[in-house]
Order: sequence, then structure tokens, then C-alpha cells
Amino acid sequence: MSTTAGATTRIDPRATALGRRNPAVKFALLLALSCALLLVTDPVTPAVLYAVALGAIVVSRSLDIRTLVRAQVPFLVFGTSIVLVNVLTRPGGAQIAIGPFDVSRAGLALGLSFAARAMLIGVLSIVFVRSTDPARLMVSLHQQARLPGTITYAVLAATRLLDQLPDMMESIRQAHAVRQPDRAYRTAPGHLPTLRMSSSPRAMGAAAFTVLVISLRRGERLAMALQTRALGSGPRTFLNPVTVCRADALLAAGVVVVACAVVAWSSASGFLTGPAALVGR
Repeated sequence: MSTTAGATTRIDPRATALGRRNPAVKFALLLALSCALLLVTDPVTPAVLYAVALGAIVVSRSLDIRTLVRAQVPFLVFGTSIVLVNVLTRPGGAQIAIGPFDVSRAGLALGLSFAARAMLIGVLSIVFVRSTDPARLMVSLHQQARLPGTITYAVLAATRLLDQLPDMMESIRQAHAVRQPDRAYRTAPGHLPTLRMSSSPRAMGAAAFTVLVISLRRGERLAMALQTRALGSGPRTFLNPVTVCRADALLAAGVVVVACAVVAWSSASGFLTGPAALVGR
């Protein structure tokens, strides 16, 4: 849905095969894989899993290519910073030359491993959010995960609020641009004037701060509304219950089999390393 001009239209999550799967099952798989990756410290294993995840996303059309590429940018920047920090600060071990610098081989390997891990968890998280309906997530967490209503309704409210942030940011940037009439509109011969929004760090920072303030106020109002309506105070029924079907079991089994196969291949090939690499053992 779209509430402001310039906002993108969000596709119904249930329009994709992954979107029709049980949200609690998808969340459990994401959490389990993220925890398992904490025990992996080589760069090859998470990189292969990342490539497999990208291929599965493209084949299943869970995300369009443009959205997928744009979603990687912040995680790529974050991963690059992780590599630089480990390369420049982790001592010991053999040294390799990268341009004019001599860096630790262990630091480079660990930095690449952490970066690949961040990229993998990031892309899986993006797919989970974009393929999951907030209402179905709330119901599945209450029914399958047995979480109390106070938590599940808070999750629903939080996901709804996060879903509104892009539109909110767009509206605030437009409002800021309109307040500068001498620079607000771009005109071209034969065309109607178009709104010109500044992308300078100062303008983006001001808009982000405004979004933060508005979000905090909305969160406070949502918390008061949930409390005054006594949501989660006792057993509740649901109009559209969410169940676990055979397709959900096949999804879970497929993810586990692929992840185990990649780990087994990495171990047999001599790439796999565990937490002992963090202390140089």
C-alpha cells in the first residue's frame, strides 16, 4: 500500500510461495541459522550459503532484483567496515601484503567471515520481513510459538510502525523541501514543476531526526492503546488462524539439508573453522 506521493507500492506477501509459509517456521529457521553461524569463523562457508540464499531468492521470486540489490547496500557498507576493523586491529599470525600495507592473514580471514555472515543474515532478514504479513506473524507466534498476547501484539504494532517508516521519511523530506520555495521546484521547458528534495547529509539528518521523534511518539501512543484495551490479558480467538502444513515442513527440511550439506562440504574441503580461530588456536 502507499500513503504518500512517491512511495512504492508494496506487494502482498502472500502473493509469493515463501509469503504463504508459516511465519513462525520462517522465524525459527532464521534464528537457528543465525545462531549456527556464530560457530563458523571461516569466510568460505558463509559466502557459499550467501550465494545459495541469493540464488533461492531469485528463483523463487521472493524479491525483485532491484529491491534485492538495493537491500544489500547497507549490509555491504557494514561488512566492509568489519573487514577493515579486523584487518587493521587484529594482530598475530602470518602477514600478507595488500598494496603498501602488511596485514594479518588471520585478521583478513576473520573480517571476511564476519562480513559474509552479516551479508547472509541481512539478506535473509530482508526476505523474511518482505515476505511476512504482520498479522499472520502475530497469530503464528501466539499459536505455534506459544508467546503471550502482550508480546505478539507488541510485535504486530512494531512491524506496522516499521512498515510506515519509508512513507513517513518521504513525507517529511517533501515537507522540508516545500518550506524552501526558492529551491523547492525544478522546472523544465514544456513540463510541470516537480518537487526537488535535497539529498545533502544535513537535510537527510534532519529528516531522520524528525522520523525518530515521530516514531517515539507513535510508539508511546501504541503502548497506551494496547494497555487500555487490555490486549493480551487473557485467552483470545482469531478470525484467520495460521497452521503448519506439509509445505512448511518441506521448507524447514530443505533449509536444514542445504545448510548441513554446505557445512559438510566446507569441512571436507578443509575450509571450515570454528570459534578456536578467534584465539589463534
